[in-house]
Amino acid sequence: MPGAAPGLPAPEARVNGGHLTASFGQVFTLLWFGERATVPAEISAFAQTHAGSVQLCAIVPPGNTTPDGTLADADGQAYQRYGAQAGTLYVIRPDGYVLARWRAPRPEQVRTSSPPSCNPPLPEPAMQAEELDFAYTRLCEAMAGVGQDKAPLLLAMVCLG
Repeated sequence: MPGAAPGLPAPEARVNGGHLTASFGQVFTLLWFGERATVPAEISAFAQTHAGSVQLCAIVPPGNTTPDGTLADADGQAYQRYGAQAGTLYVIRPDGYVLARWRAPRPEQVRTSSPPSCNPPLPEPAMQAEELDFAYTRLCEAMAGVGQDKAPLLLAMVCLG
């Protein structure tokens, strides 16, 4: 795919009389290229859900009308420098580098390549396998030590913490 590849700086381009990179901020930017300002619902919803760490920027070709918040590619530079066509999506990091890009993004691609702040961390397992083996061995030894008549009481105490 021609254009700015992941890991490279996001190219500069003139938009609406200004500069495209001026619209990048302190958060990740979803840079949507479309014939109209309409962004797919899944991408728009993702940006809204993660508004604290993601912003959405839509760019339309030169000569198109731009509703508020939509950027017009003043000279065709953005489409050319990003190798974009309608439906292309870029994810720009806050430092201005390209994180990911797609010609026809699927929602799961955007989610899996999104910044860690957009994906809650998976919970750590309470114990690792070795720790579980050790605890089980100690429990078995304790149950043998108290005898069969007090084993249920010991288990209840362990379960209740």
